[in-house]
Amino acid sequence: MNSSDTISQLSDTLDLERARLLSGDILKFESILAEKKRLFEMLLEGEAPDRLALDTLRKKASENQALLATTIRTIRGVNGRISAHKNRQAGIVSYSQNGARVQIGGTSMTSFESRS
Repeated sequence: MNSSDTISQLSDTLDLERARLLSGDILKFESILAEKKRLFEMLLEGEAPDRLALDTLRKKASENQALLATTIRTIRGVNGRISAHKNRQAGIVSYSQNGARVQIGGTSMTSFESRS
């Protein structure tokens, strides 16, 4: 396979990665990462690719990296809000002077915060 075929496949793989990031389909990233690694290795072993084609790949990869970073931050934020909600619901468990278990605070789950 020549370098232009490899670049074309790599470009298609980066487009697929972007589509999955935008759609939220992040469960299949392992296969995309393996394919990108394989194609990058082929690119390094082959003839020197066109500079313009490499710049295009670099731009796509950079945009995907920014999308992935945003996705990770969003997932962490959602996880933090869910944890805070669970902690608020559970309250604090302590023990009285005579050793009886006492629940301090906590709320029932009557509503859920929605953010967009």
